[in-house]
Amino acid sequence: MRQNMLWSGLSAAALLLAGILCSAPVLYSQNSGPREKILSILQQHSPTGFFVLDAYEEFSFALEHRYMPWKTKKDDFMEFVRGDSVESLLGSVNIVVHETYHTYSALRAFQLSEERFGRPLPGYHAFLAKDNAAMLVKRTPVFNTSEIADSIPERLRTFRFATYIAPDPAGSLSATGSKAWGVYGLLNEYSAYYHGNKAALDLYPYYRDVMPPGPAKWHDYFSGINRSFSANVEFRFFILKYLQYAKEHHPLIYSGIMENREFVLAYHAVSKQHEDLSDEYFRIKKEVFTNLEKEGYTVTEDAENMYTGKGASRYGSSHHLAAYYLLRDELEKPEYRTIMKQ
Repeated sequence: MRQNMLWSGLSAAALLLAGILCSAPVLYSQNSGPREKILSILQQHSPTGFFVLDAYEEFSFALEHRYMPWKTKKDDFMEFVRGDSVESLLGSVNIVVHETYHTYSALRAFQLSEERFGRPLPGYHAFLAKDNAAMLVKRTPVFNTSEIADSIPERLRTFRFATYIAPDPAGSLSATGSKAWGVYGLLNEYSAYYHGNKAALDLYPYYRDVMPPGPAKWHDYFSGINRSFSANVEFRFFILKYLQYAKEHHPLIYSGIMENREFVLAYHAVSKQHEDLSDEYFRIKKEVFTNLEKEGYTVTEDAENMYTGKGASRYGSSHHLAAYYLLRDELEKPEYRTIMKQ
């Protein structure tokens, strides 16, 4: 997977919206295209999600190409959108923000290093923290993350283990940052998953107030979050396992990471973002279930599925939360809780 930005006037994405804004709950017009609809919905409901897309679109391709000379075109978040119905666009928000965040944060790291050191430097990450302020973090020496794979028991190898941790097939050249950049790559994914999940969760008022009534929309809404919600604990677990392994097998690398104050601060900032997101997620879920029950529906769920029924009909969908509960409980063990204490 691939300090606030200052600008004068309106950015490219804001200009795109200027002609369609109004005071109605839905900001886009009936003739708006998919791009305008996504930007409009995010601008109204998800300030952080809109910031990521808007800030990235403000970068000119000339600037982007100067920082990343191997690129042949500017990324377009519409590459991650399938379909043009409102339901399809809403369902794409998570991945759109997640993937755009990767490119934006890479460009912002070059920009911040140029501002600080006089020239753009490789080997840095930028993480968006509170109020969209960017934290610049330098990468210290690392080892490939796949080295920790055998230290993770089979029962804890959740869905994202294969993509972000497991060794690549012999002879393949993986460009997965979570492996090549070690713990810093893992933190980069941890942060990207927050921003994607946050944008999807922020759509709650839209689903509640604009989408047609009934249980189907709530299964769509939670599906857009649940598929990646477990990344909340997966990447915290991966990061802590990396540090645990490094302490035992690569003590000099471990010392370099732990003495990197910017990394420690960024880790705690991203972890706090995920913790707040989890609290909001469960608060919203409780509210939705309560309202559905007031409408006469019966709602049940387990770690795998969510069901909503009324009379003889029953609506079910996958829940994707088994990994969340598994690793949440694992991370309560003292061996993890003491690794990154400030």
